[in-house]
Amino acid sequence: MKNVRLLQVLALASLSAATACAAAASPGKWVGTWAQSMTSDYHQLTSVDGAVTKEASGRTLVQAPSLHDATLRQVVLTSVGGERVRIHLSNYYGLKPLTITAATLALGAKNASDPSAIVAGSSHRLRFDGGKSSITLAPGQVLWSDPLPLRFAPLATLAISLYMAGPVELSDVHPMQNQRISFAVAGDQTQALALARKPLAKVTGAAAGNRLDGHLYVLDGVAVEVPQTTRGIVAFGDSITDGAYATAPSKPWPQVL
Repeated sequence: MKNVRLLQVLALASLSAATACAAAASPGKWVGTWAQSMTSDYHQLTSVDGAVTKEASGRTLVQAPSLHDATLRQVVLTSVGGERVRIHLSNYYGLKPLTITAATLALGAKNASDPSAIVAGSSHRLRFDGGKSSITLAPGQVLWSDPLPLRFAPLATLAISLYMAGPVELSDVHPMQNQRISFAVAGDQTQALALARKPLAKVTGAAAGNRLDGHLYVLDGVAVEVPQTTRGIVAFGDSITDGAYATAPSKPWPQVL
């Protein structure tokens, strides 16, 4: 049931995103080219008196992964292409403010030996709230970036890099990914062409051990400006619709379709 609920949220989020952005600049409209619904299994480890916090069921609650002075790059597979793009960030489940110090969007380098690689010269600085390079999401807040001129083809991969001077907690997560698409490295590496040989970020909390591989964090949507006649298709269902047992991000049946 958990995955069914998640994907129903995805359907509503994608449709509402397209509707909310439709009032943007003519002649086109905004539609989701990639989206994943967020959830959270993360909470503070301790209560006020220092005891380990548990749910009513007895399950121990787990602290969200935390980063400090780190870049988180996430590479996503789009559907429709276009010439203007924006991303959607979520701290909906967060218990603390989350500050994005700098963010970039670039074309992913297909067939590169390093899956974090981007196309040289394609990286662009993202802006928020009318031109700000840095933004703080309050607990419970979600937001769209400002539109960014960037031409990309259908089925392109996009790399979104978020630098967080930190410390920050990554409370919003999509837990089911079947290939490494998230990369966390130390320092501001938003403009780096590849991250495989960069020093790993120090990760604490639920993902202690410096690995954030199999999940998505904070980023839950990418929208593109398209002609008014463009239509979106939203798939929702169980964990197979979400990608269970798929061997790559392009292999779940909605992506194949």
